[in-house]
Amino acid sequence: MVALWLLARWDEKVVAAWMRVRFGVSASYVSKMKARMHRLGDATPGPQHNHVPPRLAPVAEALHAQVKADSDATLRELREWVEQQHDVRVSHPALWTVVARLSLTLEKISPRRRPDRAGVPDIA
Repeated sequence: MVALWLLARWDEKVVAAWMRVRFGVSASYVSKMKARMHRLGDATPGPQHNHVPPRLAPVAEALHAQVKADSDATLRELREWVEQQHDVRVSHPALWTVVARLSLTLEKISPRRRPDRAGVPDIA
């Protein structure tokens, strides 16, 4: 708690420089910590808040069921399904993030490994 003691006795720029080096933080972070200590009497960071709900949160269960039912679907097909069934337009990266967050895998079969190509040699 040496850092809090030094922060409470904020007299010199040397203290800020020492804290930056010691804790590996930026000068702006030290300045914000000083302001927080002065304002709240505590220098520990508060909880972070993200007030923006994920766009696909309302359809997550339906999306999960759809991927389980058709695990060979592409992200493009899933995007079209979400737009048609739930009137939600979503980007490719956003859908990928949701699929990953739900721990789902899209089990695509490589074109070279599909059953209809069983007798065709692989071209490397």
